[in-house]
Amino acid sequence: MSACSMLDNPCYFAGIAPNKYDIVVEYLQICQEHPIKTRFIRQHVFGILKDEFAAEPEQRAQYCRISHCLTESINFIQQFKEYMENKTKLEESTKTEPEITTAETEVSSTKRAEDTKTTETEEVEVVG
Repeated sequence: MSACSMLDNPCYFAGIAPNKYDIVVEYLQICQEHPIKTRFIRQHVFGILKDEFAAEPEQRAQYCRISHCLTESINFIQQFKEYMENKTKLEESTKTEPEITTAETEVSSTKRAEDTKTTETEEVEVVG
């Protein structure tokens, strides 16, 4: 039952959530020392980075092409990490306040003009 949770966060039982890319690189390095079938490695990497690969299908396809070589896989994951971090920074830097349309500006100007007329009328009534 915990296997899927363990792929989402391999440090689940430790109560921490480290960077997924760093975990994958560490996992691939361990696989270099203790060889297992490539398909198992690929399944684990897909499990750990499922959300990231879902958002970037081209990157997933590229990983599939090079996944037979652990050294290339490690390099790819490190580059993918940098790519996703840069993408996130770019998205955050381009977030701006919503633009006010011309219609909203006209409504705002009309409202201010009405408020000014009301204030003048009130002053006349008070004086008169």
